Amino acid sequence: MIVKVTLRNLVAHRLRLALTALAVILGVAFVAGTLVFTDTMSRRFDELFADTGKNVAVQVRPKKVIDTGDGGDAPTVPASLVATVAAVPGVARAYGEVSGFAAIVGRDGRVVGGSGPPQLGADWDPGDHDHPMKAGRGPVRAGEVAVDAR
Repeated sequence: MIVKVTLRNLVAHRLRLALTALAVILGVAFVAGTLVFTDTMSRRFDELFADTGKNVAVQVRPKKVIDTGDGGDAPTVPASLVATVAAVPGVARAYGEVSGFAAIVGRDGRVVGGSGPPQLGADWDPGDHDHPMKAGRGPVRAGEVAVDAR
């Protein structure tokens, strides 16, 4: 008897049944999509941070006296320190690293791609196999640069 009443109600209110089913399907789809998206982002950040500092045992950095919060005016260490560190027994490889804001300026004096992602510049490390050259060679003299394909 209860089954008969239930079926009669479902037939009488077909639109309500269809909309309820649609709401449940959309809700499940959105939750599944959110879980897939967050898992993908989490995995990408895990990979990014796992690669940062890979094969680095020690990193020599200057003592920060004042934290401005914006990353500007960060203290540096002298380039001569690379040779001193390389001379320490047991050091396989020592190299200096320089990075910061760098932009390509067009002939019109405006920054190329100014509204895009942050424009970062870094020194060229020929031993860096995470960012291989697509074409040409890395910079070897003053005034030369390599530009990321992106």
